[in-house]
Amino acid sequence: MAQLYKKWNWKHDLWPHFTYDDEALRGLELQFSQNTGTVLGILKHVKESEKEDFLVDILSNEALKTSEIEGEYLDRDSVQSSIKQNLGLITDKRKIPPAEYGISEMMVDFTFTLINHLRIRNFLNGIECLLMADVI
Repeated sequence: MAQLYKKWNWKHDLWPHFTYDDEALRGLELQFSQNTGTVLGILKHVKESEKEDFLVDILSNEALKTSEIEGEYLDRDSVQSSIKQNLGLITDKRKIPPAEYGISEMMVDFTFTLINHLRIRNFLNGIECLLMADVI
């Protein structure tokens, strides 16, 4: 099974028409769900400043991994400083190289675009439920 993780899904011969084994993924899905619940529970007891640091860490790790996939190796401190800057947090005011600034801006924009999309979608789903129930 470890061999499956060495190749990106879009590099498989059958992409985008590939198959997978639901049963093989079930345990991983359960583990992911349990871990998500654990993280959400922990976050309820974390100070706001620590939540901000956590978000910066997650976004910077994703930015660095994304860039690494493309063969580009970025400076972690510059990426984190740029993410903080894009989030409106206190930074060390360093000069950020263009690559680090660009990926940081993209990660923050993507995150908040996704959050806003989900909020709008939930709102519209709620209205649809009310309409179906003849409440409106």
